[in-house]
Amino acid sequence: MNQLLNRLKTLSPKTADRLTMAFLVLLPPLFFWRETLGWLTLAEADVIFWFFPAYKLAVEQVGAGLLPLWNANLYSGTALFAQWEVGLLDPLNWIYLLGVNARTLTVVAEAGFATALLATYSYVRSLGLRRRAAVLAAVIYAFSGFVIARTIYPGLFHATAITPFVLWSVERIYQKSQWQKGRWRDVAVGALFVAWQIMTGHPQPFVYSSLLAGFYALFCAFVRRDDEDESKRKRWNFMLRVTVMFIASALLTAVQLLPAIELSGQSIRKQVPFEFYALNSLHPVSLLVTLFPFLHGAGRGIYHLPYWGSAWTHNEAQFYLGVATMSLAFAAAVSLWRERSQLVKFWSAVAVIAIVCALGKFIPPVAWALSHMPLLGNFRSPNRHWMEVTLAVAVLAGYAVDRLLSERSHRLVKMTVIAAGALTALCALFAAIVLWRREMIERFVRGTSDLSFLPRGFLQQAGAEFYLPVITALGLLIVLMIFTGAAQRRRWYPLLLTFVILDFNLYAAFAPVSHPGKPEELVGQSMPPGLRGRQSEQQAVRFHLLLGPDESLFGPFWFYG
Repeated sequence: MNQLLNRLKTLSPKTADRLTMAFLVLLPPLFFWRETLGWLTLAEADVIFWFFPAYKLAVEQVGAGLLPLWNANLYSGTALFAQWEVGLLDPLNWIYLLGVNARTLTVVAEAGFATALLATYSYVRSLGLRRRAAVLAAVIYAFSGFVIARTIYPGLFHATAITPFVLWSVERIYQKSQWQKGRWRDVAVGALFVAWQIMTGHPQPFVYSSLLAGFYALFCAFVRRDDEDESKRKRWNFMLRVTVMFIASALLTAVQLLPAIELSGQSIRKQVPFEFYALNSLHPVSLLVTLFPFLHGAGRGIYHLPYWGSAWTHNEAQFYLGVATMSLAFAAAVSLWRERSQLVKFWSAVAVIAIVCALGKFIPPVAWALSHMPLLGNFRSPNRHWMEVTLAVAVLAGYAVDRLLSERSHRLVKMTVIAAGALTALCALFAAIVLWRREMIERFVRGTSDLSFLPRGFLQQAGAEFYLPVITALGLLIVLMIFTGAAQRRRWYPLLLTFVILDFNLYAAFAPVSHPGKPEELVGQSMPPGLRGRQSEQQAVRFHLLLGPDESLFGPFWFYG
């Protein structure tokens, strides 16, 4: 890999960037190699029982020469296009026109990861960081536990993947339209990215992303100082262009937004209580998921601990980042705080504020204020603010690696090693207490808010969930020490990148995000043979299958009649 990186130096910057982007596009099929080979389907839960039949219905209607506007098969009929969540205008979902099956489900998901990689790389590169730093930042954001776990919500996943592209657009407008004679082409490109994000069909990450982009634009205009001669006119000119970017995106997507807004007026979310907003707030105990990806159980293969937690699924309570990622980000936030561009300060503040927002009802004053804000108060699961946390950590880690590759920063090296050592020690200490004093930890957890319902012995099957993260933490600590202590760090960069990828892959390989079967072969298989024999056009049989023996949820994919 070092030889490949060294050869990139002899190429023009544009050619080197294109080759790097090609590597990032090919990375998801390699990362999810089991799914790429067809052994598994990169889809689970909501994708299987809700999105798969919805995509299939829409494609069948298009194939019949109809506009996919209405779903007559669900209850007495319901809107399909206006429901918006199906994402019929999302370019990634157009792949389903080739057929809605296990293969296309996997391809679309991998295309989503490729989008996240390219978006993050483009944004970090636009900040002036080296390719190596941008690649690492892209890997951290795209393959973090948060993003991988959200693949069960395709619209949310796609909108999350596009978020860095929106910031990249704002950065481009800032660099080329404010301090120089502006080009409206950058505004048009940015409008297309925002429009794409709207078309993914999940408004929550779009709203979060837009707020982040708005605050980023305000920061660039009134706080950031890259040019000592900027005038008020130039600042407001920049803000005008960003505003036009969002207005243009709304006009481009009006065909989707207007019917969705009309339908939302009939939704139960038009007026929701505080309890709805606070549902799935990030429980303080779940902050340990950043170190223990299967803290709440639900892992497969070598993991045996059943799911426990305040959220309804493992995926909703997933925030894994890893020792190396958090150590680099923390070291950058502390050591590079006085950067002239002040971007380190901005992203440090984003991480802290987003964590506070994600905690939801566990910080009552903030949750109450946000629940009364337009749009924000209509969403549940404030834990999804972890999207901003993940992006902030990725960017800060990129800054740390960029500085480590450019000079021998003793303060940065010291802070990185100290942070990694402290997190590894914390990981080992907590794992030891859980495995040797399970009952004590259970009593503590049951004594916290929202977890008193847990039965005694819910940690009895814990094993690899706690000792394996200690092993990976030690490995990442050693790699960081080798990388930061090397005289020529560029030679050891591939080792750091490889271990970070393997760390995230170790989570993805056992996470509940892939299905062992093919959805197209499962249709109708859940109905008992006796009921299947009785069903006819004259006598319809209604039957639904629970997703699990301990769950009360069911999906229309398994609904008959």
